[in-house]
Amino acid sequence: MRCIVLITLLVSIAFSAQSQKLIDIYKKGTIKLVADTEYGKNNNWNKVLSTYNDTLYGKHMGNRKNIQVLPDGSVVVSHAYRNFYSLFDAKGNFVKEFKVTNNSGKELKVKQLAGVLDNSILFTGLDNMGYMKCFDFDGHLLKTLRLNYITKQMLPLPGKKIAVVGWAIWADRFRDFVAIVDYETNEEQYIWNHYTPRNNDKKVPFAYSHRFKKGGAVSMRTMPFMNNLGLRPAPQLTFANNRLIVAIPPTGEIIEFSLDGKKLSSKKVNWNANQISINEQNKIQKKAIAGIKANLKRMSSPDYLKKLEAATRKTAKLQNSSAKELEEMLNKVRTQHKEQKEKMMEAYSAMLKDMEKDLPKINKAIPKPFFSSCITDSDGNILFFEYPEKGKSNKLNVYSLDNGGKFICTSTFECNDFDLIINSGKLKFHKGYLYGIQKLKKADGIPLRVVRFKLQ
Repeated sequence: MRCIVLITLLVSIAFSAQSQKLIDIYKKGTIKLVADTEYGKNNNWNKVLSTYNDTLYGKHMGNRKNIQVLPDGSVVVSHAYRNFYSLFDAKGNFVKEFKVTNNSGKELKVKQLAGVLDNSILFTGLDNMGYMKCFDFDGHLLKTLRLNYITKQMLPLPGKKIAVVGWAIWADRFRDFVAIVDYETNEEQYIWNHYTPRNNDKKVPFAYSHRFKKGGAVSMRTMPFMNNLGLRPAPQLTFANNRLIVAIPPTGEIIEFSLDGKKLSSKKVNWNANQISINEQNKIQKKAIAGIKANLKRMSSPDYLKKLEAATRKTAKLQNSSAKELEEMLNKVRTQHKEQKEKMMEAYSAMLKDMEKDLPKINKAIPKPFFSSCITDSDGNILFFEYPEKGKSNKLNVYSLDNGGKFICTSTFECNDFDLIINSGKLKFHKGYLYGIQKLKKADGIPLRVVRFKLQ
């Protein structure tokens, strides 16, 4: 009898802990993200996430991955520039890699996943021709939708609808907008618009470009939140309490829409945006100048190609490439190096002069957007993450749509084991847990992990 009572008590305690409201955890101020050590513990991460070592121009691009959590708690990982996805079960165990095929069995090129529609349909971002592929959990193509503009974000909504942040270039302005796309008809309903004048003839400080003599160009920015085209951060979408939320980072505006596109309310965040001080700008610009000078020195050194070849050999070893594949990889690197060296040294030298001219012109602070990302948790609360001040940890503001919408508290995520990248593509809530694809601070081999965090 005592055994039965003890078991009942333990189950009750476990259920109580699992069913604790997330808002109560947020109110503690510091939220500890504790990785579930049983989740995916038998995976060989060097194998299942080997594409972490993919390179583009000699630089790894392993962070260009995101996740989607399926209704049963399974996780699908997208890989940039790869035509397959990786499936992990609800316990985090690697299951398989799968591709998307049409009715005739032909394998299709795919983009990264954008969401899960109607709890049964995976859909991708747009390819270069504006096509979005929609398929079931086994990779069977169901439908292809098409949009005639660039998209910054897509968000699944109930009723087989997809909210889209779109962007278009007009002759004299840029257009940012939000549309709701019907999965069944491909029809679009535009619910929000903003226009930004094009600075075609006006040079913006800290934005640099160079046109090559034989065609083509290269550009770069040294300062955050500045752009030579006059662009601004795109709206961010999230969904909570049966409402579409359109959040505007530059203004701090939070706009609520019904699922049929009707504007319900508009509010502004209750904190001030952080700034990049004059002193910090000077440090950033000087560091950028030093970086360009180091690049010029490195590219002119005969050791530069040797380092690229060494990095390629390391990648080939981790991917278990054959001798023939290694030689093909090395030849590609050598060809790219030869083609790029002369062009990039020309570009860096020209841009360096402009960068040095801008340094003494720094005379006022640059405002940051009010938030960097927003994520809805599994209880319907929206977490707005501020751009952190230098040297400080992430800061999130918890927003509830209850009682007309209000901010409840301010908190921070604390994670000892992982270097957190916080955005809606790399962190997803599901049934009280926070799932992510994140880098382990201390790891042998590939540091990337599919992880499930408990919030404490």
